[in-house]
Amino acid sequence: MSRAFSTAARNLKALAWKNKGATKDVSWVQKYAEDAVDHVPQLVDIVDSATMQGDPHPTPKNNDPLHGSVEFGKGTTRVVSAHVYADGTVVFSKKYGRIKLPRNPQAPEGSGPAQ
Repeated sequence: MSRAFSTAARNLKALAWKNKGATKDVSWVQKYAEDAVDHVPQLVDIVDSATMQGDPHPTPKNNDPLHGSVEFGKGTTRVVSAHVYADGTVVFSKKYGRIKLPRNPQAPEGSGPAQ
């Protein structure tokens, strides 16, 4: 499947989302997360679901600003996780790296992770 076709198909099929403990609006996290997957060719055709892990939060002891934690999966199998920041930065675990997306006006004010 070509990258152009798979991206178009992906945009028509949103990830199936689950929520584990989020009590606040996390739509900005979901939007950034879905957009980021579209920018990682290795993930586009693999992941079909995502789970929001609690509310977005900072982690001061690690100097980690406001972020949402997301696990991406294929069916019930976890594929990769990511921290999604208010400035549009998405940092994947494993080998998938970091993506910087345009700022979403619905996201709260915030910065990305330290380099």
